[in-house]
Amino acid sequence: PSSTEDFGCLLEDDIEVSPHYFRFVSEMMLALQREPDPRVVGISLYSPRRTETTNPPEPFNSTALMIEVMGAEHKESPYLLQTPCSWGAVYFPNHWEQFVDYLRLRFDLKPGVKSPHDVLIPSSRTNGWKGSWKKFHFELLYLRGQYLVYPNYEGQRSLSTNHMEKGEHIKSGDVDHKRQDFTVPLLVDGAPLLHLRSLKVSQLRVLNLFGKPWLREEELKQMLAGMASGASSVVPGVRQRQPSLLAVGEELSSVKDEIMMSAASGRLRHYGVVQNDGQFVIYRDDAASPNSAAPIWSTQTFVGEVNGTTYGLTLSPTGSLELSRRFHNDVKSDKLVWSSPHDRTRRHPRGSYVAQLKSDGCLAVYWKSPKNGKCLSLVWDTATKGSRYVSVLRVGATLSSASGDGMASINDRGDGKVYHGAVQSDGQFVVMSDHPNPIWSTNGYKGEVRNGALGALAALAALVRNVVYHFSLSKTGSLRLEQVDKTTGWVLSLVWSSPPDRVSRPAGTGTYHARLESDGNLAVYWADRRRSRRRRHHQGTCLSLVWQSIPNKVHTKGCIRKNCDLSLSR
Repeated sequence: PSSTEDFGCLLEDDIEVSPHYFRFVSEMMLALQREPDPRVVGISLYSPRRTETTNPPEPFNSTALMIEVMGAEHKESPYLLQTPCSWGAVYFPNHWEQFVDYLRLRFDLKPGVKSPHDVLIPSSRTNGWKGSWKKFHFELLYLRGQYLVYPNYEGQRSLSTNHMEKGEHIKSGDVDHKRQDFTVPLLVDGAPLLHLRSLKVSQLRVLNLFGKPWLREEELKQMLAGMASGASSVVPGVRQRQPSLLAVGEELSSVKDEIMMSAASGRLRHYGVVQNDGQFVIYRDDAASPNSAAPIWSTQTFVGEVNGTTYGLTLSPTGSLELSRRFHNDVKSDKLVWSSPHDRTRRHPRGSYVAQLKSDGCLAVYWKSPKNGKCLSLVWDTATKGSRYVSVLRVGATLSSASGDGMASINDRGDGKVYHGAVQSDGQFVVMSDHPNPIWSTNGYKGEVRNGALGALAALAALVRNVVYHFSLSKTGSLRLEQVDKTTGWVLSLVWSSPPDRVSRPAGTGTYHARLESDGNLAVYWADRRRSRRRRHHQGTCLSLVWQSIPNKVHTKGCIRKNCDLSLSR
């Protein structure tokens, strides 16, 4: 095109047009002027009887399809189809310039040289085409989500038709190009064009490149609800899966009508989908905002769509969500793509694990007690609410650098100062106040064996090995900073630890906990339940200091914390 006002009508030498073709194009251009739609890049004159992309080609009747999806009163409604047309079509100038640029990018224009920009459309017959420019036009429409407006009149009447004369693609005795499949009757009566004057482009149905209708928002939500409950593929005698839950032994597949759907939270609802591109993605949908569905969390394992490859999400017997890749439905070819950490707590063999997509969009794995099915213990979650800060770290809890977890002191001194302890991605746990300079970190601990280079080494390891760091309190009263494989949850190495408790504590008589105190001191205490019962005149639990980050800090009875150690002579 020479300008943005220069529109081209593409006609081959064996194409005949209806006397009303120009009026049809004009009415469609006016409709697009009233309601601009950036997805529409051209106007087809031809009404196809066969699909071009399916293998083998299938019969296509647009009038019957519109009756099915819109009702009999809309049987002659135009529609959007993701298919370019060479047998009579008007293309818009901006799009045609994009197509020419795409052709330059798509191949090198050198004989025998394969382009580095090869594109495959999943399941499309056009991937094997060798001598048609439409192959590349199909690719562009697919990649950019663009469409042409197609006419639709009863009896497959059209504004252009092909007389199927012998030429480059049609040979004598060609059984693949039968005249009855491609030569359509021309529209000779202009009366059916009158309805175009009130046409609303926004109400036209949209068909993909296989001639199948995309679902509208309400239809999609109804279908999603059916998919989540298993209603779309109900087998008699088989229990339907709860929409928000995934149990051990169940699988969500990228090739089946199976998803997760949370309970509604006000106007919000969340969907969990195993995608053909190799990811499990959680989407948030706001009922008050059309077309608002947006991803809020994913496994970040995108590999692109590959023919013959499917993905499945399962919950393992060890409490780990696992996303696996499978080739050509061969179970033996399964390969782990992503997994959440396994449960590291020893559980009763009669209990069970369950994954739930909660109403806030958080995907969580729980352990269900065999004694009380309503009692759930959290194993892992996606932490969609952001980082977690605690003032007390107890045995069994873990803070992770992956989600920005840390500790925060409680300001009980009245000076407004709060200290924060952060699990950093460079392999350190650091305590800081309002200013950026740390007052203490694990890097300064005298038992460190990294020769002062922990930060650089850990940061390099994080880039190379895809690791995170976990900060936890062991059953022996020792704080532990561990390097963990982000994918499997396996511990790779112990980076730092505080000394374990040197005093032998009788089992079941108390618990350890770590506290970030109001002066920035990180301390580990043993809470003795027996001494607390004997000394009822003292407030709170009786604590014994095990370790602290400020070595010379003195704890005395009656200090600000009130629940201090009563005997530090050991």
